[in-house]
Amino acid sequence: MEESSGERRYHINLKDVSGGNRSASIMIAGRRCRTCREADPESSINPSDPKPHIKMIAKQCSKTSEYLPPDTPIKEAIFRVMLAGGNKPKTDEEISETLSSWWATSPYLRELSPAIITRLMNHSQEYLIASLPEPVS
Repeated sequence: MEESSGERRYHINLKDVSGGNRSASIMIAGRRCRTCREADPESSINPSDPKPHIKMIAKQCSKTSEYLPPDTPIKEAIFRVMLAGGNKPKTDEEISETLSSWWATSPYLRELSPAIITRLMNHSQEYLIASLPEPVS
């Protein structure tokens, strides 16, 4: 099993959307709360910059009970935690702690250790999750 990455930080890479048919903006806008999705017509999402959607999620949507239900798949949950944090780089330990506290009273038992989070983030290209280069000492 892979070890925790320690201080390696991860983020949603908004600049490298490979695969032609994928739009970071549409992916991210789809994670907004129902109220925000209903208030924003679909036509304003497609060609837009994803950053305003991330801000909206961080400030409003992530505070709703519907944002991260306990039965959310872990890769999706990692993506949503990163959006809720404004896409500021996070370590596997920070994400593990956030999910553990968010789901503390969940009836679903999950393995949320930093090592599991690292393994999932290292295989989450479909969510545009990438590690930042490690600083040179």
